[in-house]
Amino acid sequence: MSEKNNYKFYRCLSPITASVIFAFDIATVVFFVSAIKKIIEKADGYRIIFVIIMVSCCVIAGLVTKEIMSNGVRFFDEYVEFTGLDDNNKFEYANIERVEGIKDTKVSLRKNFVDRYSNIIIYNNDGSCVTIALGLTTKKTLDRIICEINSHLHA
Repeated sequence: MSEKNNYKFYRCLSPITASVIFAFDIATVVFFVSAIKKIIEKADGYRIIFVIIMVSCCVIAGLVTKEIMSNGVRFFDEYVEFTGLDDNNKFEYANIERVEGIKDTKVSLRKNFVDRYSNIIIYNNDGSCVTIALGLTTKKTLDRIICEINSHLHA
């Protein structure tokens, strides 16, 4: 079995984000069906433009949904990979001393969404540390990711 196929994946997606993306995808499909129905009734310039716009919206909605659903954490035998980061997203277990998870769960109406992000702090053996923002996730997801990293560290 190749290394790329032998991994665990935890999706970093909050229920709120999932429901919003699902609602936008449904709205895009509804508008696309409406555009097709209108062009069947009568094909004029405005309706053709509307169909072209809706086709591009459906493509963009599909790409956005694919990107959001693919963000998460992949656990391989030798390293962990955070797919939401552009570069420096792989951390070998041999170089990690310990990890911590931080998520603010206190009630407050003054906090922004960024204040509610789940963060993972990776302390490396060389004394450096890296903070990774996972975004809006549940506390359960954050705890599962931390437990999985720790299980590889102490194995």
